[in-house]
Amino acid sequence: MHAFIFLFLALTVAWLFYWAIIRQSILDSVKDDLDKLRNEVDWKIINNAEGSRSKAAQKLVLEIHSNRFICWMSLGQIVYCMVQNRVKIKAEAARERAIFESSPKWITDARVENIRLTMKACLANSPTWWPFLAVTLLCAIFSKKVSAWWNDIGDSAAQMRSDNFGTTQPI
Repeated sequence: MHAFIFLFLALTVAWLFYWAIIRQSILDSVKDDLDKLRNEVDWKIINNAEGSRSKAAQKLVLEIHSNRFICWMSLGQIVYCMVQNRVKIKAEAARERAIFESSPKWITDARVENIRLTMKACLANSPTWWPFLAVTLLCAIFSKKVSAWWNDIGDSAAQMRSDNFGTTQPI
């Protein structure tokens, strides 16, 4: 009985340490990286870089400037949203691919970095998913279907983070 109490206390302390210190430092680094990315994109637009007046650049600015959900997005929410709104997310992801397909390299790189930072925040907010994710990512190495599913999760995360998810009109 004492072993269970000790195990419970140890797990509780470890969980609270993760949630209060480690998670918060990860989310702070995500916010700092997003601020840096936002500044880089804003400067590219101010300096009239190639493609800075394009629809892709405008969409990128909207995506990068909406980061208010970073602290609360979790992988469970993304998977749930992806399952419930699969068709809408696929359609918006295809529309975004069409927009970003012919954009300059700095825009596509900034978009990939935005998705990567969103996923980093979601993973920091979802530590109970880590064992499942380790198996999923290992399977993604050998399976294109699992790899496509992981990419869909990234698209869903980026779309969920935006302020206007589900309200955009078709192009």
